[in-house]
Amino acid sequence: MPTHKIRPMEPSTTGSRFPMRIPAGTARRAMAVAAALVALAGGARPASAQAGLGAPFTGAHYLTFYTTELSSDGVGADRSTLFGGRYGRRFGAAAKQAHFSLGLQVAARALNADDGVLDVSVNAAWTRRMDEVNQALSVTAAVGASALAWGSEDPSTGRSNVSVPATLGVAYDLHIGGAVFTPFVAPSVAYYRTRQYLDDVRVAGEHGWGTRYTSGASLRVRDLVLSTSTIRGEDGLTEKTRWTFAAGVSF
Repeated sequence: MPTHKIRPMEPSTTGSRFPMRIPAGTARRAMAVAAALVALAGGARPASAQAGLGAPFTGAHYLTFYTTELSSDGVGADRSTLFGGRYGRRFGAAAKQAHFSLGLQVAARALNADDGVLDVSVNAAWTRRMDEVNQALSVTAAVGASALAWGSEDPSTGRSNVSVPATLGVAYDLHIGGAVFTPFVAPSVAYYRTRQYLDDVRVAGEHGWGTRYTSGASLRVRDLVLSTSTIRGEDGLTEKTRWTFAAGVSF
């Protein structure tokens, strides 16, 4: 009897058992879009306004107690502790990658009615979380103005130091449980002007450009914010290094 060879059936290329081949470039783009959506849904953390300046806050407002040390009379080595506060205001949605913010800082020492020390500063800052590098990294660019003043009635003397700094700060968030520890560095270039007075008459002064360097760290636990820093190289001051501390809330 003749034999017949049975040929195996060739698989159909149109059946649902065989998936459609997706180009590699399209697959990569789809994966990138999916990763971005996951980050927007909850993986990305909001940028902390002014983190690179040592005053991080994620709420719309920032209010803290503030203290620093300065020369007691602006020329000598004796130091006095000033007490005051900081206030910050962030603009824009909390989840945005970049924020614009304003800051105000005031501190004073008044031992009696005859002499005292005043420290006032303001700034306008732009902070951006550097997602392209690392979500924990942020950069803050700021411009501002600060004024330090010393006065005494006996004898009637005074001293002032006014500066206009431009600052670029870098901060890195380290998440430890529910807390965020953020070290930062912030070099500045500043124009400064100092004046000395005797009986309301200016007797000396200087002005010029200088650099200063601020470094420190902050700790955020929910809405509580603690920060400490050291400012080095402030031109126009006898003591060119001073320490600061702040404790408050972001809301």
